[in-house]
Amino acid sequence: MAAKKPTKSRDGKSRRKRRKMKLSLRSRSVKKTQDHRESAGWSKIQDPKKDDDGPKQPEIVQHQCTYCGAMNRIPKPKRARYQVECANPDCGHVDTIE
Repeated sequence: MAAKKPTKSRDGKSRRKRRKMKLSLRSRSVKKTQDHRESAGWSKIQDPKKDDDGPKQPEIVQHQCTYCGAMNRIPKPKRARYQVECANPDCGHVDTIE
């Protein structure tokens, strides 16, 4: 066997072999007969347009007085606990609802 040539070194440091990388994008050509549909990337979903009817009126809840039985229409309460005063002038009872 033949002896190998000694490698040259620079100041005691050996030079590394440089890697060659092939940087290319491969793409398949799209034929005219095929439909081209993009499957990667962002997709957009169309939301139906919401018609703004202006400011909403407060929702109304019906409440029956426990004392006289009169039906009272009150705006929907925002809290869990609230008080309702009967609209009947003869009653004036206050219901506490929890």
